[in-house]
Amino acid sequence: MKNFHIVAYSILIVGIILAFRLGKAAAERDFPREGQQLVGHETSAPPAPTHSSDLRLGQGPLEGDKTGEVSVDNLEYRLRAIMNVPRSPASDKELGEVVYALGRLLKGNALPYIEKLEGSTKEIALSTLLMGWASIEPKAAWEHATLLAEGSGREWIDAPYSNRLGMMLNLVTAIYREGRGSELPSLINEMPDGSSKDSVAGFYARILARYDTDAAMTYIEELSGASRRVAVRSVVQDMARAEPAKTVEWAVSLPGEDAAPALKVAVSEWLDREGGQPVVNWMASKPPSVAKDEALNAFILEARLEVIQNNPQIMEFYSNEKAQKSAQRLLSTRLEGIQRRLAPAKGP
Repeated sequence: MKNFHIVAYSILIVGIILAFRLGKAAAERDFPREGQQLVGHETSAPPAPTHSSDLRLGQGPLEGDKTGEVSVDNLEYRLRAIMNVPRSPASDKELGEVVYALGRLLKGNALPYIEKLEGSTKEIALSTLLMGWASIEPKAAWEHATLLAEGSGREWIDAPYSNRLGMMLNLVTAIYREGRGSELPSLINEMPDGSSKDSVAGFYARILARYDTDAAMTYIEELSGASRRVAVRSVVQDMARAEPAKTVEWAVSLPGEDAAPALKVAVSEWLDREGGQPVVNWMASKPPSVAKDEALNAFILEARLEVIQNNPQIMEFYSNEKAQKSAQRLLSTRLEGIQRRLAPAKGP
């Protein structure tokens, strides 16, 4: 196995050196002059993920260390240096930086130089190269990666689904980091319908929610079907921990099938942070509606029993008698479950 990795790395590095020499003259417009960094980067290219779990989690330049500099003058030197050391986390990181730079340098023309690789080495190199390409040409790199993620590209057809999906998530972070996140909604929307598209939409929504909850809410409201459900689940807990009242208000505005699970999470976080009274006050201030009924149901399921008992007026907040009776059954079922758990075990 060790010899395989050495051979695989040698093939990759020789191919990259050839690609570098062939493309250097044309690439001068994309690379900086001597002593400068890559065009469009305030810092160096990020390291590649070093194992498949990084790919599954979509970890990439948004979280990666930004150390070292890759320039047109030191790229070949760094490639040769990798050839002379055993494989290690440090050499994997170095290789990742160089392959990322190669993606920026040759873009799609760099792909043939990694086709002979196999296994995890190829997965990491391909994903990292696409990230570099996407930082310069997001649409072209994204379209190529989408074919691979759907199993239409021969060089990715045998890769595990989780890694194919992880490749797309890495591209999301690469494009967002370049300050081109506004291009992502249309790119995601063009993906074929299915679980990959839903997961990528949810991942992008979660990135947005970390930096701009209003932008995340707006993006999710523009989604539909499974993509919206996945996106709501992806962001609601983090948003509710930061801004519980605002998140409950937003969750109420969602369609019924999306509102109920979101409200359960958001109301629970609000109760944990501020207790029952702010939630009860919010309920009292809102006019009756089906959405408010969902929020009340979440309150009955998640609030401490003493909070519910101290606020019997909440049953009057429901929009109609049918909803009240449904809430009473919900509360009775919860009480029965508690009683069963507290009942002493019967002897043999």
